[in-house]
Amino acid sequence: MNNEVKSGASVEYEPEVRISEKYKVFDRTFWKETDKYFSTQIGYCTFEWRYMGEDEEGKILIVSDRPTDEALYLYGKDGYVEGLNTLNDLCKELYSSQMGEARSINVDDVNRLLGAKSVGRYWDGNGNKVYNNENLTIGEIISQNCERELFFAESPETGKNINEYVPSKYIYDGEKYKCSEGYDLVFRNSLYGHIGYFLASTYVDVDFQNSYVEFGMRIIKYSELVDSEMCNSLGEERKICNRIRPVVALNSNIQLGEKVNGVWTLKEV
Repeated sequence: MNNEVKSGASVEYEPEVRISEKYKVFDRTFWKETDKYFSTQIGYCTFEWRYMGEDEEGKILIVSDRPTDEALYLYGKDGYVEGLNTLNDLCKELYSSQMGEARSINVDDVNRLLGAKSVGRYWDGNGNKVYNNENLTIGEIISQNCERELFFAESPETGKNINEYVPSKYIYDGEKYKCSEGYDLVFRNSLYGHIGYFLASTYVDVDFQNSYVEFGMRIIKYSELVDSEMCNSLGEERKICNRIRPVVALNSNIQLGEKVNGVWTLKEV
């Protein structure tokens, strides 16, 4: 890849105009689903696209310059279990093209852009924060550290025991990565200021002192990477809604061409 290309550089990409046949817009003002479906032209204007880097296979990744203007709604256990598929499927449906396949941005994309290396954690039986460097499951933590078992804990996924989950919660203030090349791309937009949206990434938070497990979705909010609880091991469920932000992995035969009027063209090789 040309070293001249930096994260956030404008890339020429324009998917066909499409309307989703499955996912309806959620009205955040009146907190209800509308009759309007997501589309590639929803909101005030269509997206511009930015260079984000390359994936493990060397494919170029591009991301929309901002999230959608409209919000998607997820609820409780079903939202936690199906949320990743919902976000990725909606982005794929609307923003894929012959040049590449779309998905939702996720926490790995954000960490890679910022150079962040965060580790999941949990709360032990004495109320201390413990970092889960070895990605131990709840069952392994109980076995190795003599934590109390989580009796009567309800799993959000059918057929999956609560002890199979890996405590993975972490949050951070993006301001400490303000000098990174990817900061503006993740947190800011020149027209809209701070931006917020879903990440197609879940987390699990465990408090052994209170025998409590929390399940939720990661989100970007203002200048922070935070989380939003959707359900817990006591059977409680919560609603969340946020905007989406698509990423496109260009086909391996698609590369950047020339820079024309500040925008990189795409070419087939």
